[in-house]
Amino acid sequence: MINLSEQLDLLCEIQTIDIEVTRSVRESHCRPAAIERLKRDVEAFRGIFTAAKRLLDETRNEIAAATSELDAHRAARTKLEKQRKKPGMPAELERVKVKIYSLDSALAALVARERQATEELKALSDGQASRQLELKSQQQLALEDAGSLQEKLRQISKRRGRYLSRVSGELLAHYERLRSLKGGLGIVRVTNRFCTGCNMTLPAQVYVEVMRGRVLTGCPRCQRMLCCASDKAP
Repeated sequence: MINLSEQLDLLCEIQTIDIEVTRSVRESHCRPAAIERLKRDVEAFRGIFTAAKRLLDETRNEIAAATSELDAHRAARTKLEKQRKKPGMPAELERVKVKIYSLDSALAALVARERQATEELKALSDGQASRQLELKSQQQLALEDAGSLQEKLRQISKRRGRYLSRVSGELLAHYERLRSLKGGLGIVRVTNRFCTGCNMTLPAQVYVEVMRGRVLTGCPRCQRMLCCASDKAP
């Protein structure tokens, strides 16, 4: 079994791996959340599109009805113009002309509304298609992510296993216990006499013990295991 200082170095490497695993798993959960948001967007767009399509259909029905009524009044005007010399015909003709003007104005407004509704429907359709493509892309990426994540975790597990075999079971158990209690950090390195876990300036005696690496030393404030800074690769 290697000495304590070397085991602590290895524990720092193990912790780096554990943090990497946690981050990778967390990131892998982000895409499903994005997919769910896209699904909700697609469903919402579908509802908006349906309402816009219904409005456009209603507008076109109104245009057809107004056009039919306008044609009828124009035909009536033509007939009245031939009979304008008869008693009461001029007044009736004037009434029909006023109605035709009113119908013309209403029809123009309906046509403008139809044009706007058509443009809005086109924009909604494009937005819906864009989101559906993005959803499909994200779903494909999620499948690829799942495969790459499994391979990445497999490689990480192999590397972690090589380190674990060189650390005592008691020290490893202590690390796991601290890591579960201390937000994922069970061991931290000491830099310039600072505990990098809580930024406490270590008492001189504690710092000396850490530098010697002969006994297991914890931070007086955060209780994490302390390991001296090292540039050595395990």
